[in-house]
Amino acid sequence: MGYLHAASIGLAVFIIALILGKKNRSVSDHFLVLWLLVLTINFVSVFLLNTKNGDFVVWEQLLLEFSEASIFIHGPILYFYTLSLTKFSFELNPGIGVHAIPFLIAFSLLAVPIFYDETANFNLRNLLLVVKMISLLIYVILVLRILFAHKKKVDDIFSNTEEKHLTWLFLVTLGVLCLWTIAVVSLFLHRVIHLEIPQYGGLLTNIASSLFLFVIGYFGVKQPSLFVEYSKKVSAYTFEKENTKSKYEKSGLTEKQAIAIHRKTVALMDHEKSYLNPELTLYSLAEQLHVLPNHLSQAINSIEKKNFFDFVNYYRIHEVKKCLESNEKGHLTLLGIAFECGFNSKTSFNRTFKKTEGMTPSAYRKKHLT
Repeated sequence: MGYLHAASIGLAVFIIALILGKKNRSVSDHFLVLWLLVLTINFVSVFLLNTKNGDFVVWEQLLLEFSEASIFIHGPILYFYTLSLTKFSFELNPGIGVHAIPFLIAFSLLAVPIFYDETANFNLRNLLLVVKMISLLIYVILVLRILFAHKKKVDDIFSNTEEKHLTWLFLVTLGVLCLWTIAVVSLFLHRVIHLEIPQYGGLLTNIASSLFLFVIGYFGVKQPSLFVEYSKKVSAYTFEKENTKSKYEKSGLTEKQAIAIHRKTVALMDHEKSYLNPELTLYSLAEQLHVLPNHLSQAINSIEKKNFFDFVNYYRIHEVKKCLESNEKGHLTLLGIAFECGFNSKTSFNRTFKKTEGMTPSAYRKKHLT
């Protein structure tokens, strides 16, 4: 098992080097590096426990106690990493340090006895264990709530949502929740019916932890920052409260103005075919129309009864259908036509087409070629 831990440590260090080698690192990149550093220490600790007989020097004991208290770090890092990816204008502030206090207290309680050739007593460790599990559960629930709200926000801003729904991070968070459940059930079985549970979960749990590290690293390196570009251009507007019923309450837009903006938008889409741009966003379209993004969003939502994603992709699907019905682009594959009409991925195109037309693009093409 030592080889598995050594490989995980090497992988974590490699991923950290990749992120630090990026030219334009974002705040989320720094949170990811911090998370990977903590995971690396965790793997080093488990490696020590599985390769030594318990005769640890002071620095190794401190490392082990750091890992023992590190659950108090994992929750906040996951939370702020998620915020840095999903919040329109995320900024670091001194208040973030409050979230590190539980870890500092726990680590101090565990580490101080080491310098007196002692270890923290059993009851203290049990108390910290319970508090750790509660703390992690709270942060996981907060992250899931943020990701659910983010999914709706993305559809109101982007016309192509690949890599923007953060599905991978949602699955990672569910993975953390599953590990939490396994840990709680295992602890209950061990304490109540005295069932022997392998330390640190045994081989399967350690393999799962290594895969968890790989997923975080792979998708974390690929994940672009979603709102950095727009927060610089549209600093006066955010979507932070867009899921409330009053999201347009203070917009100041009258019904007459909304109708006028909608007419301008439809005219632009019909004549300029802005939807052919796969990178079209609410912000870029608002800039073309010389209106505020929240006013444009309100006009589309109130008159079309659609979010921005559905509004733009309606035009793209209509363009695809014209091409298929006229065989105007018969030399292109279905995916080629989709890209020409503004889509940027096969998955998104097929899903949107089937949702709109009730059949797959290939079935639609076959229907109009016979």
